[in-house]
Amino acid sequence: MVPVSRVLPVFKQVLKLEVESDQNVNDPDVKATILEEIQQRLISHGMPEQANLQWRQQANGNVFQRTENVRE
Repeated sequence: MVPVSRVLPVFKQVLKLEVESDQNVNDPDVKATILEEIQQRLISHGMPEQANLQWRQQANGNVFQRTENVRE
């Protein structure tokens, strides 16, 4: 039996967000910038720095879905 010195809880949480941008938010550089900003905000609110953040990709390879909003 292998001794366990410390057991850390493991969980997955999914966040939905809406982004308004003139740029292609599925561009790898833009996605990386958005993910870094989210990670910094979560760390400032107490998330461990070792936490792994990643995008959930759709079957077509995109992360974000384009929606057409009609503004009045």
